[in-house]
Amino acid sequence: MKIAVITMQCIRNYGSVLQTYATQKKLESEGFEVQIIDYYRKDSISPKASVEAYLQDNSKWNKDALHRCIFRIWKYPVHRHQFKVFAQFLGKYVSLTDRKYYSNQELIDYPPKADLFCVGSDQMWNTDYNKGIEEPYYLSFINDKSKCFSFSTSIGKDTLSDDELYDLSKRVSNFRLITVREDSAKKILEKGGIKNVEHILDPTLMLTKDEWKRFVKQPSGAKYLLIYQLNKNSVFDRMAIRLAAEKGLEVRRINLVPENSRLPGKSVYLPCVEEFVSLFYYADYIITDSFHGTSFCINFNKTFAVVKPDRFSTRIESVLDLLGLSQRAVSSEDQLLALSDSINYDVANNILENERKKVAQILSRLKE
Repeated sequence: MKIAVITMQCIRNYGSVLQTYATQKKLESEGFEVQIIDYYRKDSISPKASVEAYLQDNSKWNKDALHRCIFRIWKYPVHRHQFKVFAQFLGKYVSLTDRKYYSNQELIDYPPKADLFCVGSDQMWNTDYNKGIEEPYYLSFINDKSKCFSFSTSIGKDTLSDDELYDLSKRVSNFRLITVREDSAKKILEKGGIKNVEHILDPTLMLTKDEWKRFVKQPSGAKYLLIYQLNKNSVFDRMAIRLAAEKGLEVRRINLVPENSRLPGKSVYLPCVEEFVSLFYYADYIITDSFHGTSFCINFNKTFAVVKPDRFSTRIESVLDLLGLSQRAVSSEDQLLALSDSINYDVANNILENERKKVAQILSRLKE
C-alpha cells in the first residue's frame, strides 16, 4: 500500500527535515511504501522567495528602497546556504516525488499516485505560522476523504476562534483517521465535533535512539553545554552562561544565522543535519527553546532544560507532560540552577515505548 505524504519538508530548519525523515521511516517500518510530496509554499520556493517573505514582515528593513536593497544583499547568501544544507539531507535520505508542486491547482491537475494520502506532521494546521489556510495541508486536492489521514499533525495553539474551528472541522471531518501531536489539539477537534482523534508522539520520538544513531559522527573537543535557541531571549543567554560556568562546561551554540555568532558561546553555524544530531548526542547538558530540540534531548536521554518560547509552546508542554518531564521547563536562573542533573528516564522511556506501540496499532487500521 502506497502513501503520499504532504508535510513541511520545504521549510529550511532542522526540525522540519528531521520530522519529514522520521515520518517516512515510521510509515515504512509498518510496511507502507512512502513518498513525500515535494510541495513548496510560496515563501519557500527559492532563497529569493524566502528573503522576500521575511522582508515583508520586517518593518525595520522594509521602510524604503535603500533598506530593502541592503537587506537583500545581506540575507540572500544566508538563505541560499540554508537551502543547500537542508536540500542535501532531503536528497540523500528522503523519497521525494519526481514532480515539484507549487500550488494547490497543480496538485489537483497532477495528483500523486497513491492508495492513501497523509498530512503531517509539523504545524500544518497552525494558521498563524502558515499565515492563513494553506490548502494542500488539508488535502483539499483529494476528493475522496476516506483516502486521507493526518499523522501527528500540529495546531500549535491552545485555542481557535469559532470561525477557525468550524473551518478546520469542516475540512478534516471525513478523514479516515486523525492523529495530532498535542493533547490540546485533540480537545480542540473534539470540541468541533470530531470524534476519531488520537493524540500521538511526534515522529522524531517514534524513532528510537539506535535508529537516530545512524547520523551520529565521532565526537570532538571538550565537554560542553549545547544551546539550541530559536527565539531571541537575553534571559536565556544569561541562564546558559551561568549554568555552564557552574558546571565547568564549554558553551557551544547552534546558529542558523551568522549574526548570532556574536551571542555567548562557541558558534556552530548551520551545521549539516548529521552534525546537528551529533551535537545533541554528545552534549553534557542542553538548553533549548525548540520543540524538536526537546525531542532529541529526550531521545538521547540527555540532561536538559527548556525555556518555553512566548508563542507556540503548546507542543513542548504537551510532550513534557506526557513523559513526566514538565519540571525541566524553566523561566528563571534560580529555577535552572535548582534543576537536578539526574533525570530518571526509566519512566519516560517506558511511556515512549508504550506510545510507539500505540502508533503502530493505530497505523495498522489503515490496512483494514
